[in-house]
Order: sequence, then C-alpha cells, then structure tokens
Amino acid sequence: MTLAEKIAARQAERAAAQPTPAPLPGKPRGLVLSSKAPELPIQPPTLAPESADRSLGLPQGQSIDMTPVDALPETKIWHQALNAFESELVVTNDPLDPTHSWLAVFPKGAKDVPPILIHRLQFFEHPATKRPANHPF
Repeated sequence: MTLAEKIAARQAERAAAQPTPAPLPGKPRGLVLSSKAPELPIQPPTLAPESADRSLGLPQGQSIDMTPVDALPETKIWHQALNAFESELVVTNDPLDPTHSWLAVFPKGAKDVPPILIHRLQFFEHPATKRPANHPF
C-alpha cells in the first residue's frame, strides 16, 4: 500500500466517523469553502472619472494650501515648496560666502521663490579642473 492510499483511507475513515449536521430550518447556512466551488474571475475595481484625476501618483492636480494667514516669508516659501507637485534637489552657491555652497530644495516652475537651504557644504575646487585661459572662474 502506498502512502497516498494510506492517507486516502484515513481521510475516508474520518469523514465516515463525523456526522454532518443538518441545517436548521429557517436559518441560513454559513459560508462553506470547498475545493469543488467554481473559481470566480477577479475584476479590478473601476475608478469613477472624477476620482481618476485625483490619484496620488499624478504630478498635477489640486493642492490644499495650509499656509497660516499671517505667516512669515520663510514660512510662506516653505509651504509653497511643500505643496509643489515637483521639486528638485540642487546645489547652490552661498549668497554671502563664496567658499561655501548649499544643498537645497527648489520647487520646479517657481521663478520668484528662493530655494530652501538644507545643508551647508564647503566648496572645494577639484584639482583636475581645466578651464579656458580667458575664463574668470
């Protein structure tokens, strides 16, 4: 006798030993899961047209401005960059010290907004830098 035959015989004994309760009249039977049940096709949910425009993965749409009413200029700049759909990580020069630069965030498309300075870096000229003779920098 093979292992599969032994397992089938044990399952048949257990099924014969357990009486199946009859459903009570007037009460629905609960969910019965069976391997014999037909498999239903899974359909992806369809989005309504107005909710498709508001997907979080889109780089355009409407943002909610949460800037305080009497905010300082720095707070207004921060909220404008925070609500921007696209921003860039840039390295910019220090406006007061030419020996340093800044790692900054700059909102794309905003021309009159200064970048948000994140971390100050020391500017170091690479020793292998080659420039034309008439280049002043």
